[in-house]
Amino acid sequence: MIRAQRERPAARGLSLVRRQLEAASANWNVLEMIPDIRLRAAEPFPVEPVRTLEAIHLATAVHFAGVFPTSPCSPSTNEYFPISSRSAC
Repeated sequence: MIRAQRERPAARGLSLVRRQLEAASANWNVLEMIPDIRLRAAEPFPVEPVRTLEAIHLATAVHFAGVFPTSPCSPSTNEYFPISSRSAC
């Protein structure tokens, strides 16, 4: 968005991008980056090397699973969640 603004596209184009971002982000769940998540993301993961952004996502999922253990989105109940993150719980 910032890059698009700097490159000075037509106002209509920028407006379209803004509306698309607002529409997409309306369905996002955003969690605060609390100390527990930061600390877990900084720890090693058991199965494979994990990059920073992946570590943040996995640490957030582990935190989410602790808060909502019976949620179908929790790593422990979701068959599509990678095995490596289940090991991290």
